[in-house]
Amino acid sequence: MYHIEYQDVKGISVVEFNLCEKNTRLCPDGMSDFANVVNSVGTCNHLSRMIKDYEQKPGALSLISENNPALGVIMKYDEGNKCTETEKYSMTI
Repeated sequence: MYHIEYQDVKGISVVEFNLCEKNTRLCPDGMSDFANVVNSVGTCNHLSRMIKDYEQKPGALSLISENNPALGVIMKYDEGNKCTETEKYSMTI
């Protein structure tokens, strides 16, 4: 479990995520996810697709460089809550 706080012009937001299992913090809708953020006014948004039984896990793992695997990996979560009419929250690590 990872916990990251950051400050923007509106205040402090807190991102929590887990790389391989569902996140322990739930948004008020009670749906499990791998990553979510609570903003400075207490609104919780899913940064990953919600976890539902018998569905693929809500992330994708790839190498930073196929030619140099020692550089590490990229983990991308997508299909979170809508943040605009055409875009959804996501997170890349």
